[in-house]
Amino acid sequence: MSSLDPRIRRSLIRIILIALAVRLVALGFLYPPRLAPDRDHYAFGFETGRIAQAIASGQGFSSPMPLPTGPTAWMAPVYPYVVAAIFKVCGIYSKSSALVVLALQDFFSALTCLVIFLIGQESFGFPVGLKAAWIWAFFPYAIYVPNHWVWETSLTTLLLAFLFLMTLHLATSVRARDWLIYGSLWGAAALTSPVVLFVLPPFLVWLWRRPRAQQLLLGRRMASSVGVLCLVVAPWFVRNYVTFGRVIPFRSNFGAVLRMGNSEDLSSPRNDALNPSENEVELTDFRRLGELAYVAEKKQQAGEFIRSHPSTFAWVSIGRIVETWTGIWPPAPSYLFRSGWPAFKLLNVLFCLSFSILALAGLRRSFRIKNPAAWLYLILLAFFPLIYYVTSSHIRFRHPIDPQIVLLAAAALTKQK
Repeated sequence: MSSLDPRIRRSLIRIILIALAVRLVALGFLYPPRLAPDRDHYAFGFETGRIAQAIASGQGFSSPMPLPTGPTAWMAPVYPYVVAAIFKVCGIYSKSSALVVLALQDFFSALTCLVIFLIGQESFGFPVGLKAAWIWAFFPYAIYVPNHWVWETSLTTLLLAFLFLMTLHLATSVRARDWLIYGSLWGAAALTSPVVLFVLPPFLVWLWRRPRAQQLLLGRRMASSVGVLCLVVAPWFVRNYVTFGRVIPFRSNFGAVLRMGNSEDLSSPRNDALNPSENEVELTDFRRLGELAYVAEKKQQAGEFIRSHPSTFAWVSIGRIVETWTGIWPPAPSYLFRSGWPAFKLLNVLFCLSFSILALAGLRRSFRIKNPAAWLYLILLAFFPLIYYVTSSHIRFRHPIDPQIVLLAAAALTKQK
């Protein structure tokens, strides 16, 4: 940012401060539910909050459920430790902790404005970058998500945007330091939200398009980057192996979320009646079997359901694709009207669908003008949500790629020479 023209730098600082102010105003209206005392404040971060409570209480990385369940790998480690540090300073499940953690998430979201501008400037030019940064400052999801959930989403969004920016930069760089930083950031992002790794292999394929003379050196740089990534995540792998006696790469809960998303209940993208944090019977089984045995059982049940109901699995998977990009759940459209505010849900559908169409238009224009970054945008939008198409869709799960959606929308809305 220091290399930017002073006027541009001042403009970006203004955008970031306005974005932060808007989010902090929203915080004042949205934080009270985080203080609800039900189930010992479980709504404060859910699994993240419970693990943070255990860490802050000296019990280690454990107990993601409403009741104690012992050591866990249910979540990736970075964000529970961030929340635990806040708990240590401000008090466990206190009002001060709620305000601090939500304000921190607002800061992550506001800072994303800067990264969005830099991505836009590099891939589309200054006007698109500036317009996208302003859109993000007032983007409803970027205001709502960091203030509604105590979760890693806003940090993941910032990290993934920065990794996207670095990928653009590395398209013309073989400097060793840049590639080592790239690998370390991928490691940090993976320990925050492992789903980001779905886009790493195709990103590396995109980066491979170089003159043959550079490919040997490029191969070494990629290997060093992947090696650093492995070093960053290795302590978490070792901890899980020592704790559970088996390799758990990042998180243990895939079988459970696969089962929640694939059941006889098609009324919503995920069946929370199968969620141990929401169902006492499931929680009892979780505590009786232990985390790994419980997840293995749910994975088996999910596999049996998918094999015996292939058409249902295909239908709900298509439904999750549609829900991700439109906000509509085709298997049960009445889902929009069953609870909450129907007008708000319909507005969400209109907003989500509009930005999806604009992003598609921006992507189409990028390919038409042979923008080198077009394939990188397509890779991110195509690969990142894949895991959610077979498990559970939600606007929060798509949010980490919203910066690129906003950038493509801005490109579609900007007259370019």
